Amino acid sequence: MEEKKVNSNDSQSLRGYLSKLKKEFPQGLVTITKPISPDFEVTALLQHLEDLNKFPAVLFENIANLKGQYNGRAIINIVADRKRVALAMGLSPEDYKSELTIESSRRSSLPKDVNIVKCENAPVKEIILKGKDIDLRNYPILKFHELDGGNFFTSAVIAKDPDTGIYNSSVHRLMYRDKDETGITMSPFHLFSIFTKNEKRNKPTPIAVVLGHHPAFFVASAMRAPFESDELRITGGLLGEPLKMVPSETWGDELLVPSEAEMILEGEILPNRLAAEGPFGEWTGYDRGQTQAQIFKVKAITQRKDPIIVSFFSGHREHSMNLGWETEALNRVKAAVANVKAVSLPANGLGVTCYISIEKNSDGEPKLAALAAASVGFIKTVIVVDSDIDVFNQNEVMWALAVRFQAHRDLDIVRDVQGSTVDPSSDTFNTHSTMLIDATEPLDVLNPKRITIPKEVLEKIKLKDYISPDILKSIE
Repeated sequence: MEEKKVNSNDSQSLRGYLSKLKKEFPQGLVTITKPISPDFEVTALLQHLEDLNKFPAVLFENIANLKGQYNGRAIINIVADRKRVALAMGLSPEDYKSELTIESSRRSSLPKDVNIVKCENAPVKEIILKGKDIDLRNYPILKFHELDGGNFFTSAVIAKDPDTGIYNSSVHRLMYRDKDETGITMSPFHLFSIFTKNEKRNKPTPIAVVLGHHPAFFVASAMRAPFESDELRITGGLLGEPLKMVPSETWGDELLVPSEAEMILEGEILPNRLAAEGPFGEWTGYDRGQTQAQIFKVKAITQRKDPIIVSFFSGHREHSMNLGWETEALNRVKAAVANVKAVSLPANGLGVTCYISIEKNSDGEPKLAALAAASVGFIKTVIVVDSDIDVFNQNEVMWALAVRFQAHRDLDIVRDVQGSTVDPSSDTFNTHSTMLIDATEPLDVLNPKRITIPKEVLEKIKLKDYISPDILKSIE
């Protein structure tokens, strides 16, 4: 084991973000110091909070590792609330609606080349473990749901296209198998494409599992950007500064890793090898049964002292906090039609439901907008509304659906669209139907005016002048 003291850049670190969160939005963070097991106890506490409709980031300071030693740290729900993500992006927590999506879109369109730093200046190199020192049992690896087939890391994976050199970062699950081995499940998207290229050459796929970083890193990792896009450069765009990278211990400059990370597993996905993986509770809220999946062999672990591991609460709100997909959907809709006001992928829509508001110039634009959005991720339902509708308020979207939509005129269904392998409603493997709904007012019809209260009266009448704060708080 190699250990050394390094400097940290708090503007890109998880710890810098948590310090800012404690100072500027303390109600968004809960710290648990009491000893707790990684087997269901962590997620049981999160479920109790969720039952109260509360989704704070929860920092566990004393989780048992797989040897039963209570010395691990992990944070969950880091991106489960848009207000906290807005703060991570340098915005006010109150700018969590379209302001956040628009700013994310703007920054992602301005990617920045990475900044390569020296190993001695990389906090993630504070401790380096290789060979016999590698033992994943020393870390808190969670078992989320009752039918889970084992304990899982759920975090971001970095890989490099062997043909273009472009980096991909995407979020995956890795099931613990041995002290230097996990399974890894890949949907048929970018990481799987990189793996397939290497497997055809009978070569392993080098990857780095990033177990802890600034929220912007994970937003970029969850963004369904085009294959030729580099998520590390997009991360720099979201951060507003180049992402700091450092040569890996295993491959040096051939695979760079984030220098400000909490912990990184360096290793290889083996070609032409499969083993049992799962079951696992997926984003659908259903268990996905055991499958045959690829094998990941760990070659090195680099970390800070007392690393804070980021885990994502699968099958719950954090799993469906889709700012990355929402940003990419906004980008594609803006390319298809003019005067887009906002795009929303609501958390309770599990990333497969999308609302779009536009300032319509022609009656054909809603369908173009819907088709553009449907090309992102696993979207199955798209509702397009006029610009007077707040797509972050589902009551308004449902109102538009109730009074501006006629199924015989405004509904289209596109069949056999590529979808998710874990969607239990699919008729055939990996495909679904997408429903396109135009809930905008026709331009060639004289539409009635919406009912409103005079603005000056709304501003004049204040609830606090008529109802006491205690009574107002008690009202459900």
